[in-house]
Amino acid sequence: MNNKPTIRFHEIDFLRGVAIILMVIFHLLWDLNFFGYIQIDLWSGFWLVLGRMVQTIFIFTTGLTLSISYQAVVHKGKTVSLLSRASHAAKLLGFALVITLLSWLMFQGDLIVFGILHFMGVSVLLSLLFLPLQRWNVLLGIFIMMTSPWVTTITTDLELLSFVGVNNMHSTALDYFPLFPWFGLFLIGVGSYFYLYPKHVSVISWTWLHRLPGYATWCFLGKRSLPVYLVHQPILFGLIWLYATFIQR
Repeated sequence: MNNKPTIRFHEIDFLRGVAIILMVIFHLLWDLNFFGYIQIDLWSGFWLVLGRMVQTIFIFTTGLTLSISYQAVVHKGKTVSLLSRASHAAKLLGFALVITLLSWLMFQGDLIVFGILHFMGVSVLLSLLFLPLQRWNVLLGIFIMMTSPWVTTITTDLELLSFVGVNNMHSTALDYFPLFPWFGLFLIGVGSYFYLYPKHVSVISWTWLHRLPGYATWCFLGKRSLPVYLVHQPILFGLIWLYATFIQR
């Protein structure tokens, strides 16, 4: 059974495409910082806001598109295949484990233990319990985000619970996205479908986007956000390492 939606909302692809380019720029600057070619504080001011904006776009739109896919099947009067969503989550977690291994090989002390792909995989699995709540997911997501400052103050001897947001010792790691607060944003994306795309039709006209320069390119990148995410950093980091190791010297 094909459980994919019959309608693709290109404004979401466009938004993700913009986020992809901003992410590549941010990671390029991080790499240049790492090798000592520039000195920019990426964790405050403008660059921090830019990074958070990119992360917010990806997490929100992932929750939104999951809900779009789910509701498209419901509107056809068909049964939603939970197995297909679980298999998608397993794929994300598989990629996440590869990134953990690579971070261990490359950075050692800065191990990525629960990065954005780990978070996405777990969130897709958890959201299977929340999708039937429909628009109420927005309120639940807001509640999770509002209570996250309290959750992060909790300490326990179980370090494995750091993925929830307690024992927040990984907050300075290269890539750390605990469920509190980020799963709240994910659920807001899930619930926003019922406000932004009721009856599977957008409440906003996006035709003006088509007139923007490079619109097709942005959408192309947005449709392929996961492959671009997976390959861009190894390519950037590898090229700078090759330059620093073999050319500059």
